[in-house]
Amino acid sequence: MNKISEVQKKALEKIRNIYKKWFIHEPLMYAVMVYHKLVPNEDIRSIRVNSGELEFNSRFIVGMMDYKLNEVLMFETYRILLKHPYQRAKANKMINYFSSSITINGVFEHTLDVVSLEDLGIDSKGHENNFHEYYYDLIIRNGKGITDELAGMPQCGKHEADKAEDSTQSSSEDGDDFSEPVDAAESFGSSNPSDYEGNPETEFNAEIDSYLRNVKTALENTEEWRYQEDHVENINRCIEDAKKCKLWGSISGGFQTAILASLKPEVDYRSILKKFKADLMGFDHNIPTTRKFNRRLGFPYLGKTTEPTTKIGFCLDVSGSISDEGLNKGFSLVNRLFSYEIREVELIQFDVSVKRDQICKLKRAKLKNMATGRDGTDLRDLIDYIKERKDMENFLIFTDGYFDHDLKLPGNKNVCFLLETKECYDDFIHSNLASNSSYVAYVKPTL
Repeated sequence: MNKISEVQKKALEKIRNIYKKWFIHEPLMYAVMVYHKLVPNEDIRSIRVNSGELEFNSRFIVGMMDYKLNEVLMFETYRILLKHPYQRAKANKMINYFSSSITINGVFEHTLDVVSLEDLGIDSKGHENNFHEYYYDLIIRNGKGITDELAGMPQCGKHEADKAEDSTQSSSEDGDDFSEPVDAAESFGSSNPSDYEGNPETEFNAEIDSYLRNVKTALENTEEWRYQEDHVENINRCIEDAKKCKLWGSISGGFQTAILASLKPEVDYRSILKKFKADLMGFDHNIPTTRKFNRRLGFPYLGKTTEPTTKIGFCLDVSGSISDEGLNKGFSLVNRLFSYEIREVELIQFDVSVKRDQICKLKRAKLKNMATGRDGTDLRDLIDYIKERKDMENFLIFTDGYFDHDLKLPGNKNVCFLLETKECYDDFIHSNLASNSSYVAYVKPTL
């Protein structure tokens, strides 16, 4: 076991003293944070959540006044309660960190220097009261080269005078549908800010205050952000206990609603696809057949049967961003679930455009002859094609969701989106396309 230095001991003591205050005043935050093991790590710049651990640079912790450390720990706790590091991680780590921080910035009053949409060249007007995925997509769509622009951001925070001025203003932006303002006294881990050392109006440390807007820190702190089901379940248990006992502490009603919404069970794609199939099922009755005899008139006369009339267009994304494994998933899934009680499944391949010359019946399609496009993805041509098909009303689109989400589907068509992974689903579910479609699901890795 590595010997703990005096600086590390002092840092651990400072954090545990904050936790002691939370035990009474912030029971949910206390439960979530004591679940995370405290790990000194002098190789990182600040503090980060990392696979069930709260890692920190000891000098970063020791150099903070107590009230500031309380704010930093609360900020990271809100990040955990929203499960950004464990359930909602995105591909671009830098933008992932900044969109998460922008979301949390409106939850409680603090004096930390958090990156804003204006820092990224985006007007914040009209983008208030939104969630992590919304801000992530907004920054991604802001234009090409946004990563280079972020890399050019200043590495330190605002001047002391600006900081003091900002600390007197109440933030009007809420994240993840947080609508209720939080009382200033509730923004700390105890009932009174004076319980902590330091003056938030004057004390400012550029290295400490800018950790939420530092590009290198953003990359470092999101290094291990990924879907981790065991940690999600443990956090959910803490939330369920707080819900039963009403031990929310200073957490506002709007934020309570947001974290309770995160307790929704995993999407069962099989049940969603079966429901989509059942809703569009149609049969033509009294079809003459020689395979049955007429019960009324006997064998010389034809009997009657029913035949399915439903036709489905299976739209398969063959762009370069979707993996060969993903193509196999979509192809096999539709073959299993839509082989029976459906009159016809038509395979429609698309990337930036619909491969009109390769449209065929699914039964005749072979995977080895598919995926000839492998370009980018653009849904516009597919939507135009769906509008053109007067003889078909039902479409199942299998994709990774890497396209413009602000498009609109025709209102007279039944469209179900099936996303390749849960990460793709999380990015897509809050978009205009998702709200405009009949059903949205994702394929679990166990398929």
